[in-house]
Order: sequence, then C-alpha cells, then structure tokens
Amino acid sequence: EGEIAPIVVNLDYFPIYSGAGLTFPRVCGKIPLTMRKLPLKDAGIRLQPGDIVFTAGKGIISRLIRWASQHLSESKTQVNHVGIITGYGSLLTAQVTEALWRVRTHRLWDRYGNSRTQVAIFRPVNIDLAQRVSMARVALSYTDRKYGWWKLALHFGDKLLGGAYFFRRLAFIKKYPICSFVVADAYGSKGYSFGVKTGEAQPDDIWDFCLSSEEYRLIRPLEVLKG
Repeated sequence: EGEIAPIVVNLDYFPIYSGAGLTFPRVCGKIPLTMRKLPLKDAGIRLQPGDIVFTAGKGIISRLIRWASQHLSESKTQVNHVGIITGYGSLLTAQVTEALWRVRTHRLWDRYGNSRTQVAIFRPVNIDLAQRVSMARVALSYTDRKYGWWKLALHFGDKLLGGAYFFRRLAFIKKYPICSFVVADAYGSKGYSFGVKTGEAQPDDIWDFCLSSEEYRLIRPLEVLKG
C-alpha cells in the first residue's frame, strides 16, 4: 500500500559528491526516525539535487502573492512559492533549500507533509548531475540570509503597472533574496534561465516555463503531500 523510507548507504560510496556541500538524509545502519508510509503514487519518487519544488498555500499571504504575480493576460496563477532540492531522498527525506523568513535548508516533509499546502515537483531532463549538484551548492550558499518581505510591496507595485519589471529593479536581491531568486540564481550560475532575467523571475514565471518546456518533466503534480 505504501513505502517505508529505506536506509540510504554511506556517503563514502558516493565520492563524486563528497565536499559538495550537500547532505544525505541518513547514515548507513541507522533506522530513520520517520517511519511514515507514503501513498503508492508517491512511494517511488526519488528526488535529486536541482529538482524544483513549487507550492500553493491556502493562507492570505499566499493568495496575495498569486494575485500579484498574475499578469493581465494570464489565467489564474497556480503557485506562490518555489524552492530547490539540495539533498537526495524520498518525499519523506529529501532536503529542500527555500527562502522563508530566512533561507532555510530542511527536509521537504518537515515543512509540507500532511499540511494544506499543495506541492508539485519538476526535474530538468537535459542537465547533467554534476551541474545540478553545482546549482544546489549555489542555493545552499544563501542559507540563513533574511527573506526580503518588503520586496512583496515592489511586486504589488509592478502588478499595478501591468506586470512591468520596474519597482523590483530597486531591490537588493542577493542580500535579501526571495524564493524565486534563489532558484533562478542557482540555475543561472550554469547559464540556464526561465525565460526572464534572474532578478525578474517570480514563482509563476518558473512554473509556466517548466510547464511549457520539454526540458523539464513533472514528476509530482500539484497536490497535498500526505503520508
């Protein structure tokens, strides 16, 4: 009916990743603390560095972000937040790096498991693993930086200008990153973009690009994460 998260072998068996700034979910021989079972449709998913995590929350701030990032000619915005997988594992154990109150790195499940927030995941299909590991390191370099909440006001200002990239140009993105910047900058470090400039990217821009591009594969649809 489901899956008990398996034990992951020791990092010594993966010398290519040693010193890459990535962490693996468990050490060989130790029983994982989380013994939850995942639904069959999620049990076989194994996340990798560089996978892109999108979420759609139910709260007022999440709804406002979706409203502000919707262009005049677009249909209803689906997501309001984005992060990047920086550590291997199942949906129970994989590590995600994302800009919240600060940029944090933690298990995906710890943040979104059994919550009301919907979670979708895309994977780049033509970017080699070494590049994805390098992109994950860039995202990890932002850990503990404060989130630029005041930048949301700049997004709302651009919304009033029909989605123009005007007020957001005033933001010091790297010092106070928002969620989409962390992902866009990680990908940009290897020359990849989501159809917009790194500082201009919003979660909806990255979502739309992944949906329309053959270079990205949806490995989990936008649904709540239960177990």
